[in-house]
Amino acid sequence: MEAFTKTLSKIKFSLKSNFKMLIQNIKMPVKQPSRPIDAVRELFECQQNQINDLTQIIKTQSEKIKRLEEKNKEILKKESEPKSGGWFFA
Repeated sequence: MEAFTKTLSKIKFSLKSNFKMLIQNIKMPVKQPSRPIDAVRELFECQQNQINDLTQIIKTQSEKIKRLEEKNKEILKKESEPKSGGWFFA
């Protein structure tokens, strides 16, 4: 009888610990929109935010490209200018 009660207590303990782990791993439920149009609106807003972010990234990258092109033009212009050789004395 003691072995049976020990086994039951072990099972009870393991069930409690498994239940605690299960409760800890359960995520809070995501609030579902009450109407389908709300879900569509949230999706549209999320996509609009992503488009705005990408637009900003494109603007900054294009500005960087313009600056680099201007630097390259200046470098090429300096390299193509004839260098003054100075005087040559014979």
